[in-house]
Amino acid sequence: MKINTNLLLFQLVIIFIFFDGIRSNLIFGNVLTLLREMLFLILFYRLFFKRKLKTFSFIDRTVKVFVIYHIVLSIYSMLLPGRIEPSFIIKPLNLIIAIYCFYYFSELTNKSYAYLFEFIIKIGCVFIIINTVFYFIPLPIFVENKLWWGRISIGYPTMDVVSLAYSLSILLFYPYLTLNTYVRAIFLLIYILGILFNASGTGTVLLSLIILTSISFMKTIKFNAKPIMYTFVFLLISSTSVVSYLYENYPKEFNNGIVLLENKIDILKGEEVESSTMETRKMQYENMVSKMSIMEKVFGRSLVNVSNDATINRNGLYMIEDQYNLTKVCYGYIGFLLYAYMIIHFFFKACQLKGERSIRLMLMLSAIIFAANSKTLIALILFPNYVFISLAMAYAAKYKFILRNNNIVKYV
Repeated sequence: MKINTNLLLFQLVIIFIFFDGIRSNLIFGNVLTLLREMLFLILFYRLFFKRKLKTFSFIDRTVKVFVIYHIVLSIYSMLLPGRIEPSFIIKPLNLIIAIYCFYYFSELTNKSYAYLFEFIIKIGCVFIIINTVFYFIPLPIFVENKLWWGRISIGYPTMDVVSLAYSLSILLFYPYLTLNTYVRAIFLLIYILGILFNASGTGTVLLSLIILTSISFMKTIKFNAKPIMYTFVFLLISSTSVVSYLYENYPKEFNNGIVLLENKIDILKGEEVESSTMETRKMQYENMVSKMSIMEKVFGRSLVNVSNDATINRNGLYMIEDQYNLTKVCYGYIGFLLYAYMIIHFFFKACQLKGERSIRLMLMLSAIIFAANSKTLIALILFPNYVFISLAMAYAAKYKFILRNNNIVKYV
């Protein structure tokens, strides 16, 4: 049987989206990093040079303007003395490349977006199971047996919950999935537990938002409510048994999880806590902005000496694990406004889409997820973060094309 190599490349992209946090802790992680970075380059080559699909007109103007500003800032940064991490120059450019590749997914693979979205949902479930099971069964392939305090995860919880939130919104709102009611209910249960096990404040907020949105619009969209009902009934019935089992068999993890959950709730309520990652991010930003001139605040201080490694804090190197504040420092207020407008514009563009309301809601949630994601991580640098929003932007453009040309059967 002939292998669809183009489809395989896209499938590898999706696998890396979910497993990238685990990949970074593998003994052969560097090899996988090279493979990950090659995927979109190969896809781009096959589309642009072999298929001669050379139009980028479908990419939103706000994305193009931000990337142009990024290119200008990158050139300026390379003229200055100091250390520049290549990822801070290259990764934002991948935003456009990823949008371009996902837009032509069907042309390159002869598969529909429903196929792609179902693959995403299934890989997300596989990730949740592996991420949970191997927390309790350490493997020798890990560089270090690093367990997140209070979180049942071997990946990077803050990043992983974002990918799971995107996938959950697809599961609940994409109307062309071929999954039956019972399978959807099982998947929904797995996703809810997977996000909760990661014990992330961002994940908890996004999970609540997605579930509440699905319940609120249950009567007005073409959506089968049974999976949600089945899942919640099962959770209510089994929750007591699950809690008792965890408490009896894993008391340390259980107590750590409770303490972490209380900490996240207090942070969301605005109360003072002993340890707050949001406060740490704020201090990282304030430490840098206090050293900047007015011109730097407006236009940015460049990409010199910025890092995505939290362990580095020497020779002027700094890290701000908040895309908004990092953008204010590196790109200035101009770059920040362009970045924020890009997200806001995508949200309202999704609102105005014609066709299925459930698809509009899915894309609107994607914009909200990315907006939340940008507050807690460097969203333009982390592979899963910028790839998922690229997929959402590409599908929004393609869905508009689908409706205009009446090609529902071919693409979805």
